[in-house]
Amino acid sequence: MKTYVELAIAFGLSTRITGGTVLSGMGCRMLEGSPQVLLFGRLRFHRREGAATPVVTGAARDLLSYLCAHGGKELRRERVAELFWPELDETRSRAALNTAVWRINKTLRDEPGLFLRSTAESLTLLVEDAASIDVYLFEAAVRAAVEAWTRDSRLNPDVREALSRGIAHHTAPFLEGCNAEWAVCERERLFSLNLRGLGMLMQDRGVARDYEGALEYGSRILAADPFREQAQCEVMWLHVLNGQRAKALIQYRSYRALLAREMGIEPMAEMRALASHIENDPDAERRLLEACSGRLSESPLAEVLQSVSRCRLETYRTLHTT
Repeated sequence: MKTYVELAIAFGLSTRITGGTVLSGMGCRMLEGSPQVLLFGRLRFHRREGAATPVVTGAARDLLSYLCAHGGKELRRERVAELFWPELDETRSRAALNTAVWRINKTLRDEPGLFLRSTAESLTLLVEDAASIDVYLFEAAVRAAVEAWTRDSRLNPDVREALSRGIAHHTAPFLEGCNAEWAVCERERLFSLNLRGLGMLMQDRGVARDYEGALEYGSRILAADPFREQAQCEVMWLHVLNGQRAKALIQYRSYRALLAREMGIEPMAEMRALASHIENDPDAERRLLEACSGRLSESPLAEVLQSVSRCRLETYRTLHTT
């Protein structure tokens, strides 16, 4: 089984991850258990002999989080000081940065594989073979899967397993509780990447007719973002294909109630049409599969179904022949 970074390299993924060039060996020999540096949730280190532990506090902790998220990238001291101490003048912000760097260096002395290179002009966190960072492993797994994504929406077993394990790192928001603008932007980017990875796993399992597995991934998408209407349609459809028309309708009615309660609006017309089709057509599963194959191309119903999500129809177009 290849590691995530090896998969990324194997499928042509650049190793420039999260804003900087990660050292070529980073992650190629994973530590047993959880990654050593955990950025999902609150910043903490995981040592093999014990549980995850917190690190430095205050401004030094925020700066170390920033350095970990930009591992391998040379950061200008002036820019870092302005980012973390904008209220101080140049002399005082430089002094605050020096104090934080001293505290970080003291912490990193006990962390193999992490080294802060500090010059008069720049700071660079070097991440070597002995260390791994959960965000890097997560992102490399998703991007490797994107590169390996086939036209028929399938993943080979190695990539699927790596993606599943990579997604497992996203157990909490990136740097939960940190409201700095840079962290909020990165949190949103990684959140979207997580949904993309879950979507690929859902489609891969759906094409393989593993509807229960596909529904599990669909449920995780909707737990994270219940207003993602395309995913709501996908889950409805998967329920039908799984022989659970009643659950598909329950899913729709729950979503319609959520929209009415939270936003005072109705689902989109295409989704209402899909729900009506599932409710009123006793042979909905067959007709959905035929719509995938184009056999209903002359039917207005097929046009409605295709407008629900062309991407989804493409994803499952092989179901009727496999």
